[in-house]
Amino acid sequence: MLCVDPEHGGLEENDAIKTRLAAQEPYGRWLEDNLQSLDTGEPDETVMPDPVARQSAFGYTKEEFTYVLRPMATQGKEPIFSMGDDTALSVLAQSPRLLYSYFKQRFAQVTNPPIDHLRERLVMSLRSYLGPPAPLLSGGPDAARLVQLDSFLLYPSGLDTVRALGTPFASSDLDASFDVADGASGLRAACERLAEDAERAARLGASILIVTDRDAGPGRAPIPALLAVGTVHHHLMRRGLRGQTSLVVETDEAREVHHVVCLLGYGAQAICPRLGMASIRALASAGHLKGEAADGRGAQEHYVKALEDGTLKVLAKMGISTLDGYQGAQIFEVIGLDADV
Repeated sequence: MLCVDPEHGGLEENDAIKTRLAAQEPYGRWLEDNLQSLDTGEPDETVMPDPVARQSAFGYTKEEFTYVLRPMATQGKEPIFSMGDDTALSVLAQSPRLLYSYFKQRFAQVTNPPIDHLRERLVMSLRSYLGPPAPLLSGGPDAARLVQLDSFLLYPSGLDTVRALGTPFASSDLDASFDVADGASGLRAACERLAEDAERAARLGASILIVTDRDAGPGRAPIPALLAVGTVHHHLMRRGLRGQTSLVVETDEAREVHHVVCLLGYGAQAICPRLGMASIRALASAGHLKGEAADGRGAQEHYVKALEDGTLKVLAKMGISTLDGYQGAQIFEVIGLDADV
């Protein structure tokens, strides 16, 4: 960095510029007084009594448990498959698929990856912030009044802590489910209702909006988490309210790396993959995991590590080093979905 200023001494080099700017305001004190660091929580060791019903409702398959979730829980990294995907496009498939499968990650098409997420980890970060951000060019201590998370992934206990935050980080839950009796047409009405609920909560002062499918069950169908997040994100943008809020997702649907990066790409700032973690605990309690992952706590920690490492790899493919550069960027190719979706 160089600065040429004839009126105040001519040429300034990198260190001099940064020293001068850093001394202009008490930035350190502003951070100490206003930035609130929040723990992402601890693994829950309580086993869900009967997870099979919810796993069926959210499309879990035996293949996923064998080839995806179990390796993530035992090895702490994504499973490796052969190159290529010769399955039919989701829009042409005979059986229904999750909405995430219609989205393909884009990447920088160069000879070598823009960032090596293994060897250049020092320049990458999954840190996320919750709360109403200050205008980009504003100064003052209000710009530091945020909640800092070291990772975008929250354990259920960490999400409970977010819910317990008071002003100025008040939160509001948004129900992402609808009555099964309403049929397929009920999905559109549910999305419209979700958007209205989000706008109302934002206008009433909620700075953290939690999109949750917790109430889905025998009588209520879940709105696909990606559709729910995108609905809220774009509606608030159209109303000029997106900059006043943060989006958190509590979902039983997302369980793989591609799922969480889709949610991040369409506006989520923190994610609690609740049923994914509960399924890992169930595998451990049933004795299907070995080594450090044999207990539910270690298995969940490995699972979170695998999701984080996979997210770093996706960011690195686009040359993005920090999570906030990917959140809401929508760097995907979509095949088979109507423009309204």
